Amino acid sequence: MFLFSLSFSVCSLQKQLGEVGEQVVHINKEEELFKWTASSYPQLETIHTAVEPYEKLFSTIQNWNVAEKRFLDATIKTINAEDTQTSVSLLQLMQSINRLLYPIC
Repeated sequence: MFLFSLSFSVCSLQKQLGEVGEQVVHINKEEELFKWTASSYPQLETIHTAVEPYEKLFSTIQNWNVAEKRFLDATIKTINAEDTQTSVSLLQLMQSINRLLYPIC
């Protein structure tokens, strides 16, 4: 449940950043009409760059949870080899992320 709320928060933040980005484009167009120099918003890019890894992490975890449930609940005849290979690749990615976050001493 905690992971779901974090994932939802990150998705919500990504959506808000997208909306703010659209507003920045609109503001810059208006500034261009007045022949003003376009404003820059470096904080927006900094926030977007900081949030992106978390969005990728939560997306990977969510995809893994779906694939794991599908694999464990399926019968042998319905398991697709390509899907299984994708799931294994996803697991390997998660293991490498885990090793980076929590190195063995």
